[in-house]
Amino acid sequence: MEQWKRDFAETIAKHRRQGWGWRYDGLDDWTSERIFTQLQALGIDIDAERFRQQAAAAGGIEALRKHWDSQIREEMDTAFWPDFPLIAVPVLWERLTPDLVCPEIIDERLHRAIKAEKHGMDLPDVDGFPATVAAAVGVAKYLEGFPTAERAKRFDELSRIGFYGYGEWVLNLVATRGKDYPEAMIRIADAMADCDNGLFFQEEAAMLTAAAGRRDEAIERARALVDKSNDKPWARILAGDVLRELGDIGEAKRLYAEAQAMASDAYDRQAAAERLETMCKEPDGDHEPEGDLQRHPVPSMPVSPTASPKAALAIPTKIVIPPSGPKKVGRNDPCPCGSGKKYKRCCLR
Repeated sequence: MEQWKRDFAETIAKHRRQGWGWRYDGLDDWTSERIFTQLQALGIDIDAERFRQQAAAAGGIEALRKHWDSQIREEMDTAFWPDFPLIAVPVLWERLTPDLVCPEIIDERLHRAIKAEKHGMDLPDVDGFPATVAAAVGVAKYLEGFPTAERAKRFDELSRIGFYGYGEWVLNLVATRGKDYPEAMIRIADAMADCDNGLFFQEEAAMLTAAAGRRDEAIERARALVDKSNDKPWARILAGDVLRELGDIGEAKRLYAEAQAMASDAYDRQAAAERLETMCKEPDGDHEPEGDLQRHPVPSMPVSPTASPKAALAIPTKIVIPPSGPKKVGRNDPCPCGSGKKYKRCCLR
């Protein structure tokens, strides 16, 4: 063994003998009573009966830790003891007030679930859900506690705390586990609709309602997707995907064509064109659309607030389809890059 490793091991052993082993081992094997006793020895005015009150007043782990730090007695503000509240607060919060949701707790649960998933470890189910799904439901519950207009800001705050790209991870989870837990995933997608990748979360929610047989709701979701982001080609592309799933090929083609015509980015045009190419041999349908699809089709709106009349008129007149090339990968097929994600959630984007 290298000398530095031996020295480090000896240092850890020494710290454990001095009562500082919690710096390396955590506090999982400490009883809550023992933790409170140590906090009181540091000079912190807290006990089990008052923890909920102080946690609720602080509103988060970091704020409560700072409040406790300010109470540490001068004679105890030495060595490693000032770090004790940093480790104690999240442990006590999870044990005593798991219903008090705060960003740090959400981050801890996400981090734990993603780490276990990454290393192939199994965690216990939570409320009937796998740990990964339960962690994402926790995100939804947290965001639902704020007005819609604030959710993007709150999610950004959560993301800055964490070690992973939570937006992409949650989106991939919704896409891959939607059929297993449709109602939970619809709830998650709706909560995330105004945050990172909002358009794609809206599409996933619409797809899941379509798969559940709730046709009228899926149509309304597709219409809302276009209404909310009228100037974005991807709103039409994704709404077209939903309507294609519902069997309205003609309406899907129309939306793809509009997206292709309004797109200023070559990537966006290609995405619409590839969809049109794969549908060129599909019939528009042998019957009229049902329900709200017939009465209220997804609206054909102006291409863009700044688009010229000529551009708007050009929408239905010409569909540019690229020449045939290598066999296309289906949007729901595994991505050929080997990421494990669906093609539509990876290189297609």
